Amino acid sequence: MKYLILFFLVLMPFLQSKAQMNAKPVQCTFQLTKSPDGNYEIVAKLIIEEGWHLFTPDPGGDGFLIPTSMTLDKGQPIEQAEKLLVKSKVVTKDIKEIGVVNYVEGNAMFALPIIPSAQAKKVTGIFSYQCCNDHMCLPPVDVN
Repeated sequence: MKYLILFFLVLMPFLQSKAQMNAKPVQCTFQLTKSPDGNYEIVAKLIIEEGWHLFTPDPGGDGFLIPTSMTLDKGQPIEQAEKLLVKSKVVTKDIKEIGVVNYVEGNAMFALPIIPSAQAKKVTGIFSYQCCNDHMCLPPVDVN
C-alpha cells in the first residue's frame, strides 16, 4: 500500500500537467480590409500555440487531412473572388505513410478575396480548421 501511494505521488505532477493542456490552441480574429486597388479581403489572423499547426487549404497528404476553409453564407450581396489564400509561411513536410503535407504554425494569416455589392453591409460565413500536433488532431472547429 505504501508503494502504491508513493507511485501516485510521483505520477500526479505529470498527470496534472497533461490535464491542463490547452484544449483551444488557436486564437482567431477577423477583419475586412480594403486594398488601394479597391478590392476587399476577409482576413483571418491566427495565433497558434507552439507545437500545433493547421493544414492549408491544399493540405496534400493521403486525402484524409482536413483543409482550412472559409465559406460565405448564401444569400449575401457578396461574390467570392478567389479561393482562400495563405498569407503566411507554409511548411511543407514529407511524413511517412501520409505523404507531403502543407501547414502553417505560429502566427498565421488567411485571406478570402471578395467583391461586395453596394448593398452589402455585413459579411457572414464560417471559417473551418483542424488543429494538430505531432501526436494527434483535435476535432475540426467552425468559427462563425
